[in-house]
Amino acid sequence: MDDPKQNKKILLCLSGGGIRAMAFHAGVLKYLAKKNLLEKIEKISTVSGGSLLMGLVYSHNNTFPTSETYLNETLPKIEELLCSTSLYWSILKLLLKKPLNLRFISSRANLLTEVLEKVWHIKLKLVDVVDSPEWSINGTNAYNGKRFRFKNYEIGDYDLGYAHPDNLKLSYALATSAAFPVGFGPLCIDTKQFKWFKDDSWSGNQENREPRVPSCQKLYLYDGGIYDNLGIEPYFDCGSNKVKKGYENNCIIVSDAGKPVESNFSRFPFFNFFRFKKIIDIISEQSRSLRIRSFSEYVKQDKSNGAYFSIKDPKFKDSDLAHRVIKYPTTLGRVNNENFRVILNHGYEVAEYVLNKYKLIDHI
Repeated sequence: MDDPKQNKKILLCLSGGGIRAMAFHAGVLKYLAKKNLLEKIEKISTVSGGSLLMGLVYSHNNTFPTSETYLNETLPKIEELLCSTSLYWSILKLLLKKPLNLRFISSRANLLTEVLEKVWHIKLKLVDVVDSPEWSINGTNAYNGKRFRFKNYEIGDYDLGYAHPDNLKLSYALATSAAFPVGFGPLCIDTKQFKWFKDDSWSGNQENREPRVPSCQKLYLYDGGIYDNLGIEPYFDCGSNKVKKGYENNCIIVSDAGKPVESNFSRFPFFNFFRFKKIIDIISEQSRSLRIRSFSEYVKQDKSNGAYFSIKDPKFKDSDLAHRVIKYPTTLGRVNNENFRVILNHGYEVAEYVLNKYKLIDHI
């Protein structure tokens, strides 16, 4: 009889964290590719920077790459693009060239969609994304506070309802996942563009489902990291410390490039931007920490259950390079080649250390 712990498929979760997260996750993927494990990835769940990275991976290959293709073609293209372009400056140029875009000034994620298409050449429609591995791009519905998912066959949340994405561009889903309240405003989508259904489960099968009219005419979608910055919820129930039904024989790998809360405080006596951001950071950090503790306990029960790759792994706490990586700002600006490779190599080293320490490769 086959050992159920052997030949597990990978459920990959990529956190947010801007360009820093993209480079760190790129290093994690590099190590997995070196071990020919990209072919073992069955499902991917991403937020923010993790979503942007996967958007580049998919769009530049028009499919999910093999381990060999990622190492020899995809990764060099990603480095070249991230080290030569700035999403922030590109948005500013759009505002200056097209004054009509000023209508999006409070919802800059809508501008980001155009930049992703023109600067990063992400022109796929959501339905064009390949079925395997299944990719879930996570946002946060500002109307009801639920996790809003984009997949190639369906979008929505259990409270609002679900709809087929039709002609929705991949750039819209990616912009939503990057729409952090302080840096970017929400992405606005008209619900009347889609036919909505009510369902008790996330199935993709629209037969015999009850049509419904959403309770809001406009969707305002923020970064999925507000709700779950690890992107782990699709596969893992943090309340019960158990994997969700249907994923019991899989290996969950979480790559976390989230930046810890800095020890500082703005002394300006009145309400200001920095104090507001610090409050958001504290709330986000506590939510993330609870998920990490729950998942860590799950992994301790059986090392074949999965792995947690942290940008601040204790193994590297005395490393000057690791400190440099952790302090790198959460931004969508251009990164130079040296910083990109430093962050990339840190992701690679963390993945190598954790997988070898727990001998997880023996089970996948």
